[in-house]
Amino acid sequence: APHQCIRESSDARKFIYYYREAGRSVPATHFHLELLRQRLVSPALEVELVAMAPRLATNVEGATFLATQLRFLIKNVGRVAAYKWQLDVRERRGHPEGRFGDYRSRGQDFPPGAQPDPGGISLDDTILPDCERFEEKHFGFLLRPAAPTTEAVRAEVDEMILAITLGYRLATETSPGEMQYTELKRVADAQELTDFVLQDR
Repeated sequence: APHQCIRESSDARKFIYYYREAGRSVPATHFHLELLRQRLVSPALEVELVAMAPRLATNVEGATFLATQLRFLIKNVGRVAAYKWQLDVRERRGHPEGRFGDYRSRGQDFPPGAQPDPGGISLDDTILPDCERFEEKHFGFLLRPAAPTTEAVRAEVDEMILAITLGYRLATETSPGEMQYTELKRVADAQELTDFVLQDR
C-alpha cells in the first residue's frame, strides 16, 4: 500500500506518496493513487501485451501483407467486477520514415482476402475480482523486402515489426485508462515471422 513522507517536502502540507516497486520505494503517480483509491468502489484493471502470432501472409500491391494477432492479458486487481471495458491500440512509435501507412491497426482496414473473421459476439465480458481473461486484437503490416530472400525478409521484419513500440490503454466505465507501451520485440519471434512470410510468398 502507498505511504506518505514529509521529510523530502519543504511544505508539510504536501505529503509525498510512495509505493513499493521491485523491492524499493518510489514516488507514486497520481494515476496509481487513483487506481488504489478506486479499488473499493470501481473496477481496477491491468493489461499487458503477452504474445504476437502470425495469422496470414498474402501478396498485395507488390508487397507482402502480414496479418498478426496480438494477445493481451487483462486482470481485475480490484474488488469490484468490471462489466464494461474496452481495449484500444492507439499509438505506434519507431516506424521507418515514410512507412506509417504500411500499418493496419484494425481488421476492417486489412486488404480484401486478409480481413479476419469477425467471429461471434461475446455475451458477457465481465471480469470478476481477482480474475483474468485474454483479449485478442488484429494488427497488420505491409512488408516490402528488397529481395525474396531470407536475409531481406528478416531485415524487413526487424525494421517494420521488432523496432516498433505499441501504445494501448484499457478504458472502463469509470476511467479512460492509462497509456501503456510495449516493444514488439518483447513478444514477437523474428524467426517465426520470417519463416511464415517466406512460406507464403
